[in-house]
Amino acid sequence: MRYGLIGEKLGHSFSKIIHEQLADYTYDLIPLTRDELDAFLREKQFAALNVTIPYKETVIPYLDEVDSRAQRIGAVNTVVNRNGRLCGYNTDFYGLFTTSAFDTQWLTSCIRHFTICKAQGRRVQGCHCRSGGIGCIRNYHRIL
Repeated sequence: MRYGLIGEKLGHSFSKIIHEQLADYTYDLIPLTRDELDAFLREKQFAALNVTIPYKETVIPYLDEVDSRAQRIGAVNTVVNRNGRLCGYNTDFYGLFTTSAFDTQWLTSCIRHFTICKAQGRRVQGCHCRSGGIGCIRNYHRIL
């Protein structure tokens, strides 16, 4: 297995379809229990992985290197195996930043409170909003 997605429950994921339509490689969905995660990461039998709930924080201690943005966010959603060294990144932040539907300067001049309603990725959105100058961020999420 070279590329794939790890998480606990992946039946909802469209990642395999998307990756295999857009790229020339096989992309596997790898549902793992917490007990299976340790052995999987220690074996390092992959080139790169995407990470989803509930393991975005759990994978960090297994990594040899964590990108500074992922460190600040406290979550990793991408792991790259560089010759046996696992490197972690958080690409959620960049996706939110580049596709954000709002102009951060306008938003921060008008709004001092921001509410985030999402099951995951709250830290990413919060980090983005704080970097734009919004001080009070309220998080609401559903329990999966």
